[in-house]
Amino acid sequence: MLKKIKCFVCRWIIYPINLQLMIKNIEKILKEPVIEREFYGEQIKKWIWSPLIKVIVGQRRVWKSFLLKQTIQYLVKSKSFLPESFFYLNCEDPQYDSIKEYSDLNTILLPFIEQ
Repeated sequence: MLKKIKCFVCRWIIYPINLQLMIKNIEKILKEPVIEREFYGEQIKKWIWSPLIKVIVGQRRVWKSFLLKQTIQYLVKSKSFLPESFFYLNCEDPQYDSIKEYSDLNTILLPFIEQ
């Protein structure tokens, strides 16, 4: 049974400016080839249903984003979530440079929550 909750994934949050573009970005993530990182993937899967907030930390270029995308693929392919349940915002994308405070993020996030 599909979960009827929203997933907020931060890289690091999932959201392009409009919701249709957001769905296309998630579809792109779902089509990306995955080289399964079994050890880390299994660690994430053990905790994924816990109500605790999960944080992936590490230096630049150590596969944090990849693990996040791998987790999204896992959740969609296991039919736990629909692709449109995810909100993905790459904070390194220049189109989001205007986000300076939580209220800026709320402006982007609210339409997703309300859908």
